[in-house]
Amino acid sequence: MSGQKRSIQLLGQIAGTHGLRGALKIRTHPGDAPALLATDRVWLDVGSGAPECRRIESAELRKGYAVIQLRDCRHISQAAPLVGSQVGIDPADLERQPGQFFWFELSGLETIDRERGVIGTVNGMFFTAAHGILVIDGVTGEVLLPFLDQFVERVDVDAGKVFVDVPEGLFPET
Repeated sequence: MSGQKRSIQLLGQIAGTHGLRGALKIRTHPGDAPALLATDRVWLDVGSGAPECRRIESAELRKGYAVIQLRDCRHISQAAPLVGSQVGIDPADLERQPGQFFWFELSGLETIDRERGVIGTVNGMFFTAAHGILVIDGVTGEVLLPFLDQFVERVDVDAGKVFVDVPEGLFPET
């Protein structure tokens, strides 16, 4: 790691193998799976203490999983011992388009409503069949906000802020 401190972000866990050539199925939060497509390496915690850096040869999304092929894992016999390992990435390694963000980056961001000002911080995210939901914790309680353009106006990860327009009825009135 060349003297550089890494900030590893846990994304999921190896849930199983995929095929005979050593591909791995990674169970992640659905909003975090695309981060595995935007990096060329992962950090595996295989229980040996320090996470191991492994290079990704290919990655794709399949049936609710991210499926990755590691460069040094060519057979199911090499992949099977990795099942159960935690999988992380270094956010600094992510290749992204301007303004692009990943779900794990939203946690802890200050949430600012157009009319009410600061309403809290993002405490979690989950998906429904229709769309993502932001869980915002604030002084008036929890707000579950659909992650749709009409409600989430802008995300500025660098500034640590999410700008929203919470509709009447979703905001707990005091």
